[in-house]
Amino acid sequence: MEEILSIINTVISSAPLLMIAAILGLDSVRAVIASLGIIDPDSKWGRIIYGRRDRAIVGSALRDLGYSAETADEIVIKMNHVAESAFMANAGVNAEEAAVQLIIMLSKYIFKFNEIILYGGKSLTKSHYYIDTMEISHHETDKQKLSAIMIYLLYSKIKSKNAPEVIITPKGGNPLLIQEIAANLNSHLVVAKASSDKSRIKVAGKATYSEEEFLVNYEGSWHLSEAEKKKSCVIIDCNTSGGSQLLDIIKDIRMIASKNEEAVKIETPTDVFVLFRADTEGDNIDSKFSLHQCRIHRFFDLDEEAKAKLYSLKADRQKKGRALSYYSDEDVEAAKDIIRYLEQQGLYYY
Repeated sequence: MEEILSIINTVISSAPLLMIAAILGLDSVRAVIASLGIIDPDSKWGRIIYGRRDRAIVGSALRDLGYSAETADEIVIKMNHVAESAFMANAGVNAEEAAVQLIIMLSKYIFKFNEIILYGGKSLTKSHYYIDTMEISHHETDKQKLSAIMIYLLYSKIKSKNAPEVIITPKGGNPLLIQEIAANLNSHLVVAKASSDKSRIKVAGKATYSEEEFLVNYEGSWHLSEAEKKKSCVIIDCNTSGGSQLLDIIKDIRMIASKNEEAVKIETPTDVFVLFRADTEGDNIDSKFSLHQCRIHRFFDLDEEAKAKLYSLKADRQKKGRALSYYSDEDVEAAKDIIRYLEQQGLYYY
């Protein structure tokens, strides 16, 4: 009996050492697998194998360079913003020049029609001009520049220094551009089907908007219902006329939240961002959004005279046999003249 008790005591007293040995053994195996590079670091198993190894290496290197442990940790945390800063620098845009560069960009992509054209959603707008912002999204350099311009508008208006966790955009808007913006802000993109979209579903026999309807009609929203807490959210599109698609998104989110607060973990948006309003007709758009406890932010509104000035800028440069340039003093001054006109008309907001 004494021998048995002695063996048990030996095992118990050795347990911590055995546990340490096992952990060290597992860590050694993990280190070997990590060094071989046979598992994707971004996969589920990769996060287990590699852990926070990259951050630890960077932190260690900073401490070796003489930074204190606290400063090194702070630098590592702020590294998430480095990619965003590099993107903005590569786009060749700064906060002061954002509106000027936007004017030049829109001048490059404006069409003039001899006949009256109609566009819009619930209420149609008449014009001789159309700015093809969708085309911009198919030209990589201009898409990058336009994305940076929007990001400057975003940060000039939101109170938080952090990027929104979720960005929602209408499917009938400019998803390619907003995808670029979301990727560079490290925000999650959700694409909303408009009420008029033929692929939008409605559960038969139900008068109220259900959670299932929301998840299907808001592409990319599935995992948001599993989030631990509500995520900050803004709505973004390249431009608007009457704002109906954007308002519909606010109504949908508020409706699903009123039914089940925990259904989808998105805060009801209070801020909508577009680069510009394509016309000045119809109701006061700021009042329309204010009624839904939301603000719509943009650089400016364009009346027919402003659009004529944009087109004249493009046509004049074509006559001179050259394209518009963000680096031409002549073009920059012409863009500033258009901004001065918008300011005089009370249509400039940046």
